[in-house]
Amino acid sequence: MTGPNHEQDLLARTLQERAGDVTGSGLGLDDVKGRARGIRRRHRVMTGAVAAVVLAVAVPVAMNVVDVTRGGEPLPTNPTPGLTDGPTVVDSAAPEPTGPIQADGPSAPRGEDPAVTYLRGSVVHPPGQQEVDLGRAYDAITAYGAGWLGYDLNAGDHGTTFPMDEAGNTEDSFPGAGLGVSSDGARLVYQLEATGAGATDLNLAPSDASETPLTATVGLGETVQPVGFSDEREFVYTLTDGSGTSGVYVTDFLRQGRRIPGIINARGANDLRGLVSGLVSASDSGSCWAVVEAATGDQVWDTCDFTLGQFSPDGRYVVGTDAYADGIGGSQVAIIDAATGSVKAEFTTRDLGFTGTPAWESGTTVLVPTYQDGTWYLLRLRPDGTVEKALDPVAGDQLERPWNLAVTP
Repeated sequence: MTGPNHEQDLLARTLQERAGDVTGSGLGLDDVKGRARGIRRRHRVMTGAVAAVVLAVAVPVAMNVVDVTRGGEPLPTNPTPGLTDGPTVVDSAAPEPTGPIQADGPSAPRGEDPAVTYLRGSVVHPPGQQEVDLGRAYDAITAYGAGWLGYDLNAGDHGTTFPMDEAGNTEDSFPGAGLGVSSDGARLVYQLEATGAGATDLNLAPSDASETPLTATVGLGETVQPVGFSDEREFVYTLTDGSGTSGVYVTDFLRQGRRIPGIINARGANDLRGLVSGLVSASDSGSCWAVVEAATGDQVWDTCDFTLGQFSPDGRYVVGTDAYADGIGGSQVAIIDAATGSVKAEFTTRDLGFTGTPAWESGTTVLVPTYQDGTWYLLRLRPDGTVEKALDPVAGDQLERPWNLAVTP
């Protein structure tokens, strides 16, 4: 599907994503078969320089709430973990599904409620705990200290972040709306915009709020989108200048940001494996993405069949959505082996409805909001191809998703 103005498509898609899901979503390609053909593995091979690409806006990345406090003391200096680092997981003996699987909300069995916190309007639902009415709706939320950090995308020029106590009371707020969480949930990064000075800060803090946040100024007049942690002490972000040219950078909150070569936007990072999912090219017919090593920019593999998003908390999988989108939502979600690019399971809602942004619930489950025939469903997808409902369906307007999931790694 091609469009007369791809930059306008990207802008429209960005606005829709920011108004809805915390992470970006994709829209459908006509062909959802034969995904393996687009995968090109490049283990430990340095990518060539990517030609300058000018985009109307930065492709939105996962916005994660993170608060990390280290004061003035230096952060640990552990080396960046390599591709083979991290926990080893034994593959299931169950055969992998072949071909796209219909993610059909009405026919899916009802499973357990989400194992992650979610919002329904102003009410927050922590798993296994009493729900709390926060008094206002938020576009994203994460646990911080005894309470929460939440942001409202429509408050202020660039969104506003609100720290809350356990009852949802807030006595402060600050401009900026971008968030990121470490794989173990122990650290967060939140964004602060000094609008008068044109500067953007990223603030690193422990999620228990036990220390003063450590701040790094990463943008002066540029647009900053937080992505996620690529190592215990490094955080990835996308930086876009006034002309729309973007690049992907890493900060350790002590030195000037370092650029990751070969990618021009990013949507996911994993601190256990040191990996980043990034955009390498975009055209009227789609986009091409790669999994790269954050320390070097070396490509592990790349594909033009999917937009690559967030990694599972253990870094074993990466989620894939439509490579080209031009509307309210996508039609495909794939769970992909992050080390090889092998598609473990591919799901489609073509002829059924559209999907929103996927979010990892655990190392082996993905939660995906989908709208089908006037009703919203929150589906749980697994690498073995199973589909189930994680919440009871809600009838409503296609522009008003009833749930907002908490920020996840």
